[in-house]
Amino acid sequence: MKVSVVIPAYNAERTIDRCLQSVVTQQKIDDCEYEIVVVDDASTDGTKKKIKKYPVRLIDLVYNLGPAAARNRGVKETKGDIVVFIDADIEIKDRDALAKINELFVKRLDIFGVIMIKDKKALNKGLTPKYWALYKYYLWNLPGDFQSSFTTERSAVRREVFNKVGYFNEKYKKADVEDFEFGYRLDKFDLKVLIARDIKVLHHFETFVQSIKKIIKRSWQWIRLFIRRKKFDPVYSSRERGVKTLIASTLPVFVILSVFQHGAIYLLVLALSIYLFYSVGFYFFLLKERQVLWILPFLLLDILFCTLTVVGAGASVINYLVTKNE
Repeated sequence: MKVSVVIPAYNAERTIDRCLQSVVTQQKIDDCEYEIVVVDDASTDGTKKKIKKYPVRLIDLVYNLGPAAARNRGVKETKGDIVVFIDADIEIKDRDALAKINELFVKRLDIFGVIMIKDKKALNKGLTPKYWALYKYYLWNLPGDFQSSFTTERSAVRREVFNKVGYFNEKYKKADVEDFEFGYRLDKFDLKVLIARDIKVLHHFETFVQSIKKIIKRSWQWIRLFIRRKKFDPVYSSRERGVKTLIASTLPVFVILSVFQHGAIYLLVLALSIYLFYSVGFYFFLLKERQVLWILPFLLLDILFCTLTVVGAGASVINYLVTKNE
């Protein structure tokens, strides 16, 4: 089989070296050929100069079109039976990752996609990247073999799926929910996406400010997909996580109300109990990982990010209902 690696890049001067180094040094196997294509989405920094140092094919876009369009261009320019997507801020952890992906598709004819998982250690430093690394590692290791959404930063699909479900939706101009929307089309056609937990990548996670912007924007867009689909994902965007997020968003409100109305403290205790019921697995995971000192900071971050998620999703629903009735 032939494996095509497609990497969209935009102003990725700081991260592209480690990404490409981890890809070009992948182990080769006798019955598999690799090709690596990097689509530079009209970068204005030194990204292209760094890409040219590696034995990869560079597609240089004249205008910035966004990651969905860049990936589509990359797919159309490659010939592999398997298409692997890696983002420019991702580093493949193991040198046999592509070989494992190839083996999975050869042996598992029932699967049409594969999602690698992120390692519990972030490539960048800081409280927020550390939180995301540990939290997402925990989430992606929850029970369940398949995922109905998709994540283009570390995944692979059989080329034939593009003939069945189409390409990435280019109306999403930034790194938005184009991967979720693509995954939901795969799910609609019952094309299974396997979570490959033995294949890991390292990631430069969002900082605190970046997280705030991304959460509000993605929650605004994701809720629109949910309204149309009316279905949670089995692992990542699950019903349990949805309940936890909604309950967590009430905690700041009940804290403020408790200052002025003592009876509200009972509602605060109830909401906190429900939140902890749905979150206790993560905090036990932190204990197991000997990350005790981070439990309180992570709890506060989690509540804040849940609140922002509900704010973004709520504003989107209100906007949807208002514009729908106009």
